[in-house]
Amino acid sequence: MSGFAHDVAGGSGNLVAAQVQSPNFEHGVSGWIIRKDGSAEFQDVIIGGGGTGITATFSATAPASPATGDLWYDTSDGLLLSQWDGSAWVAYQIGTGAIDAGAITATQLAAGIVYAGIVDSTTVNAATFTGSVFEGTDFVINAAGQFFYSATPAAGNLTESVARTAGTDALGNHYVAGHATYGATFAASLAAGFMVMYTGSLPGGWTQTATVETSSLGDLVLFASNVISLAGDVSIGGTLTLGSPLPVSGSSSSAGLPDGTIHGTSGGASAGTSHTHGPGSFAVGN
Repeated sequence: MSGFAHDVAGGSGNLVAAQVQSPNFEHGVSGWIIRKDGSAEFQDVIIGGGGTGITATFSATAPASPATGDLWYDTSDGLLLSQWDGSAWVAYQIGTGAIDAGAITATQLAAGIVYAGIVDSTTVNAATFTGSVFEGTDFVINAAGQFFYSATPAAGNLTESVARTAGTDALGNHYVAGHATYGATFAASLAAGFMVMYTGSLPGGWTQTATVETSSLGDLVLFASNVISLAGDVSIGGTLTLGSPLPVSGSSSSAGLPDGTIHGTSGGASAGTSHTHGPGSFAVGN
């Protein structure tokens, strides 16, 4: 080492010792080291702005006296990047030009890796996805529509769907077009201003049984293929118009429905088919 000013660097400042390090150097914990082979390790680093006036600091603790615009890589939190806005450290998002195409993969997204606020655990913010399938704990969204289940998506537990056309999901559940809800043997769908009722099942498929819609005049129109059974009374405020005779079945006792014919005259008693009327009343024929 003779001829050199000291035994660490010689010539034009070339490092001739195997390495030079700080007294407190501990790999991955504290201090710094520069090795003759060109490798180095620094636990806390401040990088000058190169004329920009911005300093980047790598440290487990925030810089004590930052200037507006300074950057801080938090080494205790996976190099979380923040920028000093003059009063506080705020999350700093890198530009899209700093991310190569294909750099973020489905594996990384599934692992919940954080990318400067773009992906936070399992939350994806302000992103557009094309041609993808999204499956959650109880839903599936794909090109066919949106499908919601009572638990983990499986055969038999589809409860709601929003689809352009009818079809069958990948689990074997039959669904109908429109915004539909499903029961054990019944499904109802809203689409294009009308409601459709179905009977059937998720595994067996659905058969349309009735439609409720409105006409261009605002009339309520009901189309049904089955007989409607009412347990209560029906009240009609306007005029009931029948396009054909209305078949009605009455009681199977001694009388049916009246035919509207008035029998007898006021005065003495008159006998109806199954009823006796007092004086001053009329009998209506059955």
